[in-house]
Amino acid sequence: MTRVVCFRLTVALFLLAIPRLAGSHAFGARYDLPLPLGLVLMAAGMAVAVPFLGALIFLIIVLDYPFQGWFRVSSEPFQTTYNQLMK
Repeated sequence: MTRVVCFRLTVALFLLAIPRLAGSHAFGARYDLPLPLGLVLMAAGMAVAVPFLGALIFLIIVLDYPFQGWFRVSSEPFQTTYNQLMK
């Protein structure tokens, strides 16, 4: 690019970034949250953390007893693999 093109592009981007012109993007009057921001952020964090912790606890319980539960697997395949590959 030539210097003139770079200069014109810079000026155009600067003019687009003027806050006075960007004020036309508002949708009417200012709207405040009915609850304090801290409470909203805490609720959003809990909405993310609670399912994650629930899944984590579920996986710990399920994987702690691999030979019990819905999928009963005998220890024979694991013992055979161990004997053939690890010993």
